Amino acid sequence: MDAFLGTFKLQNSEGFDEVMGRLDGRTVESTITMDGDIMNQVQVGDKTTYITRKIEENMLKTTVKVEELVSHRDYVRV
Repeated sequence: MDAFLGTFKLQNSEGFDEVMGRLDGRTVESTITMDGDIMNQVQVGDKTTYITRKIEENMLKTTVKVEELVSHRDYVRV
């Protein structure tokens, strides 16, 4: 599970290099912006990944898009 743990502090919307760690070792350039209460992240590497995150009550709703593939994930705080 450590492969999915990480912390970063968002200073502004400048891009930064993000290493995918033990997942597959790729490096992507990430840019994170806020649009109201929605966090948008774009990861540019071999393919471009679009991630949106929004908190609703005790749930984090996440949508990940890569080309024509779309994944919706809901995380509940327990």
